[in-house]
Amino acid sequence: MSESNRCKIVLETRRWGKLEVDLNEVIAFPKGIPGFEAFKRYALFTSEEIQPFQWLICIDEPDLGFVVVPPEAFYPDYNPKLFEADLKELQTDPDDKLALLAIVTLARNPVESTANLQGPLLINLTKKIGKQVVVADDRYSVKHPIVRPQGAKREKKEVQAKV
Repeated sequence: MSESNRCKIVLETRRWGKLEVDLNEVIAFPKGIPGFEAFKRYALFTSEEIQPFQWLICIDEPDLGFVVVPPEAFYPDYNPKLFEADLKELQTDPDDKLALLAIVTLARNPVESTANLQGPLLINLTKKIGKQVVVADDRYSVKHPIVRPQGAKREKKEVQAKV
């Protein structure tokens, strides 16, 4: 990692090459991400070539990154109940912009790729604080398919946002 000016850093990565990060866009995960608790600062990277997917890359260990996706990209009716304690931990105010992102496990066969809809990342985009939350809803799994085999129908589920 090298400083390119006061508000930006350049991450040197083996997988993605050099990535410039605006320090004002760094998202803090105060407790880390389960399994990676020691790593607390991340940045989101998007590219038209991989939309709707994004990369969540660790600032302190630039070769650590997660493929993430807004769940509604594959499940437009995804709207899990969020717990008040999670919102409080992220210091949310009514006007804050929040995002839910699912960590994706990519498989060689795209039909086998999955998203963790039971444990999405909840990010307060306004305050740049995030955490992985647990959704207490058995309709969602940690290995939810994101690509349906040809001919499979999308289930219509009614899910209400509850806080």
